Amino acid sequence: MQHYLQLMQRDMELRGFTASTKDYYPRHVSRFLKHWGRSPEEANEKDLCTFLYHLLTVKKLNPATVNHCNSALRFFYEVTLNRTLNLRALPRFNEGYKIPEILTPDEVMQIINTCSNLKHKCILITLYGSGIRLAELTNLKISDVDSKSMRLLIRQGKCKKDRYALLSKVNLDILREYYKIYHPKDWLFEGRTKGSRYTNRSVQLLINKYSKKAGISKHVTVHTFRHCFATHMLQNGIDVLQVKQLLGHTSITSTMRYLHLSDSQFHKITAPIDVLMGGRTDG
Repeated sequence: MQHYLQLMQRDMELRGFTASTKDYYPRHVSRFLKHWGRSPEEANEKDLCTFLYHLLTVKKLNPATVNHCNSALRFFYEVTLNRTLNLRALPRFNEGYKIPEILTPDEVMQIINTCSNLKHKCILITLYGSGIRLAELTNLKISDVDSKSMRLLIRQGKCKKDRYALLSKVNLDILREYYKIYHPKDWLFEGRTKGSRYTNRSVQLLINKYSKKAGISKHVTVHTFRHCFATHMLQNGIDVLQVKQLLGHTSITSTMRYLHLSDSQFHKITAPIDVLMGGRTDG
């Protein structure tokens, strides 16, 4: 089994896959191979489909994870094993679109104010102040902070694209305070060992810790701060194209979703029934 995973790793390296994809794809394929228990060469589309159904119904994995496993298996069989698959026999689950929970500005401040650890507070403010992704945060280096232009250099973000993110004055001030105390060497946010990078998992844990401590009943994740950044920017009247650029979205469609979350848009709309009846509700 290890031989197949090594071949797959080579194929992903040659195609310049992101670090997260190179981490998750082998996990999914390894899970299938352990479940299958035989040579992967013997499996067909029906066997793969049965496994995906098992993940969905028995393991109760969410549809997004099952779809990701689907992609991993397709790559493994079509690229690494050089097999032509009937993709119609491996349907993807229609995930639909669920509106994510958004924190109000006051709720964001509750979480930040609950945090007494300077490094943790700095991480929270950087996430909300710039709207960057989790991996983009943990990959930040000291040299990526451009205080003259008030921006953060995001190196090789999603789809391996460089871009600039917003660096607010509040964010810069607390970063300076943080630097004077912690003196990070290379990575902006270091782990417990000097010179090591702060892990994604550690960021997720601190978000969970401080949101609970603040008494926030909503489901808060690292990505929630990105959602809040975009939504609150639109509520503050920032143009959607500017928000798209700051978020690093390839398509404007991704950014337009945040318009559905911005309640400022609803306050500007007059319902036809109000126009017809002049706001009267009396009989």
